[in-house]
Amino acid sequence: MTNDARPWFAQPLVWAVLSPLIVVVIACVWLVARTIDIGGVDALPGEYEKTGKVIALDAAALERSQALAPRATGTIDTVAGELRLTIDSSDLPTALAARLVHSTLPERDVEVSLAWTGDGFEAALPPALPDRGELHVFPDDRAWRLVAPLRQDAPLVFRASRR
Repeated sequence: MTNDARPWFAQPLVWAVLSPLIVVVIACVWLVARTIDIGGVDALPGEYEKTGKVIALDAAALERSQALAPRATGTIDTVAGELRLTIDSSDLPTALAARLVHSTLPERDVEVSLAWTGDGFEAALPPALPDRGELHVFPDDRAWRLVAPLRQDAPLVFRASRR
């Protein structure tokens, strides 16, 4: 046997024995910590209770959208910078809002107000329009919404949409 002048922590045999022991101790501590119930949400006092979030569809808004969608026509004129919309219904508000929604970039979304002109709704559009996406038309109270794929210089085909 040779007399090595290195300290005990520099000996390879010490770490060959201690490494697996350290791993076993850490695993046992982790296992005990995972199995002990430390309270959390289940340990609330009696006057509190855990409830889930309920999302319910407003069927009236969807039915209204479905009734209006086949009677809506519109165009986007990029040369004149106008959006024209006609909805064949007698109980529409005098002003609507329209949002041109870009498919992937929300900073390119544009919202304009549609005003009644006697034979339909019109709005002036800014020069930078989204090149792809959807057109959303809705009243101020957002009771219904019509959606059409964004097609410039072509008729818009609307469909009903949930709010």
